[in-house]
Amino acid sequence: DDGFSSNISGVAGDPIGDSLTFLRYQPGRASSEQFGDVADTINGSRTVFTVTGGSFFNGRTTAVRYDRKYKVVYFAFGGLESIVDSLLRQEVLRRTMKWLGGYDIDVDVLKDREAATEPMEITAFVVAPTSPTVSLYWAANGVRPFSKISMAKSASGRYAAALPAQAKGTTIEYFVLAKAGADYLPYEVHQFAVGTVVAGVPQKGSQTPLVTELHLNYPNPFNPLTTISYGLKEASWTSMKVYDPMGREIETLVNGAQSAGNYSVVWNAAGYSSGIYFCRLLTGTYAATIRMLLVK
Repeated sequence: DDGFSSNISGVAGDPIGDSLTFLRYQPGRASSEQFGDVADTINGSRTVFTVTGGSFFNGRTTAVRYDRKYKVVYFAFGGLESIVDSLLRQEVLRRTMKWLGGYDIDVDVLKDREAATEPMEITAFVVAPTSPTVSLYWAANGVRPFSKISMAKSASGRYAAALPAQAKGTTIEYFVLAKAGADYLPYEVHQFAVGTVVAGVPQKGSQTPLVTELHLNYPNPFNPLTTISYGLKEASWTSMKVYDPMGREIETLVNGAQSAGNYSVVWNAAGYSSGIYFCRLLTGTYAATIRMLLVK
């Protein structure tokens, strides 16, 4: 129907939809054939996402979940593949897997950096009903097949492995594949360049950032205060949360609409013990996580 908007919003407090807003576009269909659908909640099912805007369906349910005798999630707006932003698509899939079967995976996203003279550590937080086997796959400059490195579980509960040091000009692709029993968890291929861009350095001045980006906190390690900076290239609903070493949410630092610009948030970890903590930034079109080391 012409009244179906491309804007989808999650229901506040829902384990899948909370804080998420995204655009939808069904691949393989012309722009004149982008007809999403709505779904009514019956027999105890609950709304996950609603349509935002449009001449007829504004506010209507377009994704539901049901958890009585069995669990099921139905995306009426066109399915996961219609979520335009790949990071948000992965986040919806991650939350869905966690709600359906207790699966969860969160992987470090490395950014462009100067030539690396030391191995580059990548960690992943993996939760599954059975003990998983976790591997890091990587490739340099498009050479296939991907090389495989087994990831070892650390005391913090995260799996870790190190990419070999790389020369300037190298482009690295990598992903983490976790297998629990006969099931493979979903994965996303990440890419970064080894060059002259330093990861985590905030943009100077008051100009609007060219990209939305979460920077590394400073100082790191820290005790007990650290500053987390980020830039928004456009106005967006923004969420920033802190997670403990076991992946449990412990604090919300930002939660609301923000204009385009550069921002800084100071986190006071005086009430927490030493260890690795994770800060996750989420907007309508962006998601990223950084690691922070608290040393007391």
